Order: sequence, then structure tokens, then C-alpha cells
Amino acid sequence: MGLNLQLEALTVPEGTQFPGTVQGLLNLIAQYESVIGGENFNGVNYGSTEPAAENRDLAWWKTDDSGNPLGWFGWNGSEWAGAPLIIPSGPTASRPDNATVGQPYLDTDIDVMLVWNSTQWVTMAGSPGDVKFVTASTLTEALAKNPGWSNYTDATNRVLVGASDGTGAGERAYGDTWGEEEHTITIEELPSDAVTLQEGWAIFPGQFQNGPQAPGVQPIVTGMANTETTGPINPNTQEAFELAQPSLALWCLRKD
Repeated sequence: MGLNLQLEALTVPEGTQFPGTVQGLLNLIAQYESVIGGENFNGVNYGSTEPAAENRDLAWWKTDDSGNPLGWFGWNGSEWAGAPLIIPSGPTASRPDNATVGQPYLDTDIDVMLVWNSTQWVTMAGSPGDVKFVTASTLTEALAKNPGWSNYTDATNRVLVGASDGTGAGERAYGDTWGEEEHTITIEELPSDAVTLQEGWAIFPGQFQNGPQAPGVQPIVTGMANTETTGPINPNTQEAFELAQPSLALWCLRKD
């Protein structure tokens, strides 16, 4: 099937005069023009109803029952198959100007499928509010490869967990923050159980509640076996210890 229509001028009869009005002139010209090339066009199927078997050699412009277009279909020998859609593609600098809402474009510089959302080109993947982690040497590079996403600063240096609406495990509501990477134990946080000493040698951190005891390795005299005693720890000498689990920091982005 081919279609290449052209206008062809016919011969005007000898002695024909110009009419006195513009409309008359247009009518005269129309009489002596013809369209050629129509013999190469043998028609198309149109509508929501599947074409009859005798029309399977024609393309089908398929619509739904309301007349909304669904696309081109062709008979492949066993069924009506949709014609493949070739998405326009090119480098970032060649993204179409004055694009239509919903128009797709494959950006070959970043190898990402984009769509025009009426104000900017954004990735087809993701809905507004989605969060993802990406790898890139810099934040600028990460954002350039993900149009329509921004740096999710609320997630910086935090492990993300699911919020509770009161029905799941835990009681962390949406937006709650907690935790610390390092922590120094206070006296109040020490275990309350007393230390059990046995006869022999022991390392004493400092003064006992029943009297002074020099720090270091000291003998425990006979008769102190199984004696329970506790000793205060100087909080000024304690160092914070690491609480964070083994982790890897990536760029956290949020779909705008």
C-alpha cells in the first residue's frame, strides 16, 4: 500500500474569462484541478470492530468503543498485532523543544527513557515521592542521570525503615527519627548486678565501696571467695563506642 497524492492542473478551455469575484475565481480554479496518486491507496480499516477476513491485507487504525485511538495494527497471519513503536532518541542536547505532554524520548547520553510532563523532561520510571539509591562519583552526576529527581536530604546519614500506621510491628510513625552512630555509656546505664569475686588474682579498676583498693592486678585474700562487691566507674575516662552496623553510603534521590 502506498499513498502519494498530488494536485494536477487540467487544461482550461480556450476563451475562458476570469470571473468578477474572488469566490468565482476559486470555483473556476477548483474545476480544473485534479488529485493524482489515489490509485495507489487501497484504504485502511478503522474503528473498534475487528476487520473482516477479506480486509486483512489492509492496515487497521484501531480505536476503543468511544473512538479514542489505540494505534496501528496489522494482520501477521494468525492475529492482529500492534505495530512496533519506535521512540525518538538522541543526545541530551537534542531533546525536542515544545514537546507535547506525555511525549517520550530516549536520551542516549544517559541511556534513560524520558517523558515530558508539561514542564520538564523526567524519567519514565518512578512516581512522585519515590525514593531510590544510586551510584555515581558525585551528586551532580547522579542528578544528571536522573532527570526529575532531587537529593533526598532527610535520608542523609540515616538507615531507612518502614513507618508504622499502628497495625504493623513497631511504633515508628512516618517521619520519626532516632538513633546515634556513637554512644558513651553512663553510670545509670551500667548493669545493676554485682560482680562476683573468687579467691585468686583479679584486676581492680579502682576503689571498692568497702575501702580503697589500688588499681591493677591484686591478690584476693582467702575468705573473699564468692564475695559480691561493686565499684564505681569514672565516666570521664569512658570512650564512645561504634553503634552503626556495617554500611555503604550511596546517593539517595527522591522523585519530584
